[in-house]
Amino acid sequence: MKTQEHRTHRIKVRLTDEEVKQIDDYASACGLRRSQFMRMLAIGKYPKPKPPMVFWEIVQELYNIHNTFNPLLQNENFKDVAIAAQKDIEEIILEFERTALMPEKVKI
Repeated sequence: MKTQEHRTHRIKVRLTDEEVKQIDDYASACGLRRSQFMRMLAIGKYPKPKPPMVFWEIVQELYNIHNTFNPLLQNENFKDVAIAAQKDIEEIILEFERTALMPEKVKI
């Protein structure tokens, strides 16, 4: 865990109750504390909301499909096809997770 020794500056901002509620709601939807959420915005990253449980169920199902190719890895006639299929599934999983989870960069 990073220490806060480099965080020596404090910024005070006046907000309405509604503005604070919006920030807190956005931060909570992303699974972040208010300060984490604000820091990400300050460095040009827009956090995404946590995906619903069905997202993780789909990821698990993709891994299950990936693993069904394991027996074919023992058969020389199907080994190359199985490896290629597993690689394609891994790329799908990574892109799916990246799209859903990685914060977007904000261009200023």
